Amino acid sequence: MVGRPCIALLALSAAACADEPAPTPAPAPARPPTVTTGPRTLPTPPVENDVEIRLVSPGAEPRQPLRYRPRVGQEQMLVLESGMDMAMIANGNRMFGQKGTTTGSITVRVDKVEGERITVALTVLELSAPSYDPTDFSSPRILANQSGTFVMSDRGRVLDTNLPFLENSQLARDAFQLTEYLFQLPEEPVGRGARWEVRSVALRNGLAIRSVDHVELIELDSTTGRTKTTMDLESWPQLVNSWAQDPVTVFETLTFRSSGSGEGTFSLERPMPGESTTKFQFTSDMRIRRPDITQNITMTMDANLHTREANGGRPR
Repeated sequence: MVGRPCIALLALSAAACADEPAPTPAPAPARPPTVTTGPRTLPTPPVENDVEIRLVSPGAEPRQPLRYRPRVGQEQMLVLESGMDMAMIANGNRMFGQKGTTTGSITVRVDKVEGERITVALTVLELSAPSYDPTDFSSPRILANQSGTFVMSDRGRVLDTNLPFLENSQLARDAFQLTEYLFQLPEEPVGRGARWEVRSVALRNGLAIRSVDHVELIELDSTTGRTKTTMDLESWPQLVNSWAQDPVTVFETLTFRSSGSGEGTFSLERPMPGESTTKFQFTSDMRIRRPDITQNITMTMDANLHTREANGGRPR
C-alpha cells in the first residue's frame, strides 16, 4: 500500500553505513572478548510477494466484490512528497540529528487487460532522497526517467515484473518498492465499514521485516473508496552484512519496530491509489561488533508521507 516507509528503511541503512560512528576506545583485554549473545545468521530471504489478505469484517450491506477494471490506455501520474526527522544515538550519546525531504514522481499506463491480469507500463520520472550524511544536506537523485512494465491482478497483487532499472542497482531496489505503490483488495464482497488485514514478510534494504496493515473501508460507491489504515512493522534479531563497512565488522539489528496510520483513496478504474497520507515513527536498536570492541546504536525517526495524483485525479 502507498505510504509504507520503504524510504525510511533506506535512510536507516544509509545512515548506518555512511555515518557508522567511531567506537569509543576501551582498555584492551588480555584476549579478544567472546560474544555469547546476539544473532548468528543472515536472514533467509522471504518469498517474493508473499502476501496474505484476511477479511476481518465484511461491513454493511450492500456489499460488492472489489476488482480493478481500468481501461487500456489509461494513464496516471503520481507525486511523492515526504519529510523525515532522524536521530542517531551511540552508547547513550546523541551523535547527530538530521531532517530530510524525499520527492519523486512516476507515471503508469495500462497496456493490456486480460481477464484478471492487468499489464502496466511504468516510468519513474524522478526519485530523490536525503544522503543522511550529517555534513551533507542535499537530496541526491536515485532514479530518473527509468521505465519498465509489471503485471498485477485485478485485486492489486504483483504477478510479474520487467523493471530493468532495478536489476543492476541495489540502491534503486531499496528505494523503489513497487508493492508499496499498490493497494490490495480482499477476495470477498465488502461494504462500508469492512475491515481486512494485509500481512507480509519481505526483505527490505537487507533487513527481513514482518508487516501488518489493518485496513478499514470508511466510504464506498460503485468505483471509488476511502480507507483508514494502521500499520505495524517489526523485525527479529539478525545480521545485516550489507550495512557493514569492512569484512571484519559485524552489523546486527537487534530490534526494529515501526507504527503508523493514514488515510487513502482508491478507484477501481485506476491501477494505483489516487492519494494517501501517512504518519509513522520507528525505533531500531543495532550493534556494531569488531574484534576488539562493541558499539551499540539506537536510531529513531518520525516521518510524514503524502502521495497524490498530479492531474488532480482526472483519468487520462
